[in-house]
Amino acid sequence: MLFDPQRVEETRITSLTDRWGIKKEIPVLMLPGRISRNKGHDVFLESLLEVKKECFQAIIVGDCQEDNGFIIELREYIKSSGLEKTVKLVGHCNDMPAAYLLADVIISASSRKPEAFGRTTIEAMAMGKPVIATAHGGSTETVIHGENGWLVMPESPEQMGKQIAAALRNKETLGQMGKNGMKLVRECFTTESMCDSTLSLYQELLQERHFR
Repeated sequence: MLFDPQRVEETRITSLTDRWGIKKEIPVLMLPGRISRNKGHDVFLESLLEVKKECFQAIIVGDCQEDNGFIIELREYIKSSGLEKTVKLVGHCNDMPAAYLLADVIISASSRKPEAFGRTTIEAMAMGKPVIATAHGGSTETVIHGENGWLVMPESPEQMGKQIAAALRNKETLGQMGKNGMKLVRECFTTESMCDSTLSLYQELLQERHFR
């Protein structure tokens, strides 16, 4: 399995740490994925204003084309809001398994359009990381509030900010929540488990047809 903490060499983590200028002693919030308005990057940045007094560094991972109007807007917001020292847009990453291991909490901020499944949420949990996700779409089926992450209302920077603050202040719970998420992924979302579930459903349908 590609997203498996045991398969990531320390050198891969160190390489990203150095490239992105991450300070190891400071908690990392990470929002991975395609940068677009639907993904809620603007909501995430606004939520950080709620936790400016907390100690953290925020990493936004995804292609940052300089001629993209939304990315220009995000950069201007970061500057005008005084978040330049805590938020980095690091661009595309070819080694997401290692990237996830740098983070303490993964953010899934999809706001205007619900995710059908939410691949990054599953990837993060597979790597043992708790997730703060918006409570619509696929996240409502994968994130169990208070067990492997937290759900917040879409387009609510205030609620997301409060949940981020709570997570940062209760670091001792993050490890166990990450383990819970990893367990869920291995039980329900590996290729093998999903194939087994599909085959079981087919078998049930065939049996029902036979008894009719």
